[in-house]
Amino acid sequence: MPATKEITIYKWEELSQSAKDKARSWYLESMDYEWWEGVYEMAIEDGKEKGFYIDKIFFSGFCSQGDGASWTGQVDVRQWLEENCEDSIGVSAWCALIQEDVISKHVSVVANNTHYCHESTMSFGDIEDDAGGFIDGYCMELKSIFQGLTIESLFDIIATDDNCTLKSTEAITQAIAESGKEYAVEIYNNLREEYEFLTTDEMMLDHFHANDYHFTDEGALA
Repeated sequence: MPATKEITIYKWEELSQSAKDKARSWYLESMDYEWWEGVYEMAIEDGKEKGFYIDKIFFSGFCSQGDGASWTGQVDVRQWLEENCEDSIGVSAWCALIQEDVISKHVSVVANNTHYCHESTMSFGDIEDDAGGFIDGYCMELKSIFQGLTIESLFDIIATDDNCTLKSTEAITQAIAESGKEYAVEIYNNLREEYEFLTTDEMMLDHFHANDYHFTDEGALA
């Protein structure tokens, strides 16, 4: 007849400090579910309001200088201008030029994450200016406050509007890149806050109690 061995089992609160530490380590290692999905979903939805249309998010964390987050997708240039810039006649002119297909509607975003995932791995496509592809004297055709004006006159409006700080497509591209990287940092901070919340003793104990977990005197799951 096989020998049996009785063991005493404990709740986490009854363990020694070293056994508690071992049980805590087991809990952290068992977090193999995709706890970050909720943060991802919120980031993707909130990003749309800023003109960021995110396809994929990458991150690593949270203990080294190389940790961070990045994302791929595209930026709706007109929406970005409307959401991130002070309303002005110059910004409206930019939006009309986008509507008329004189400059790019979208900017691509790529995360070149090999060893790292932080925001500095992100690269942004250039905004193409196709004004040279229109005949001289071409007038804006689509409905806007600038309908009937020439393309050249809209660029003149942008150049002379003191309230519009973005005077070139290069300036818009740079501002979009800075904004997109700042959003990646925000995503990373939200991920870190979520992880720190899930790994508190309070959340750990809620998990242990909900599953009626008990441990050996060494802190192993019984």
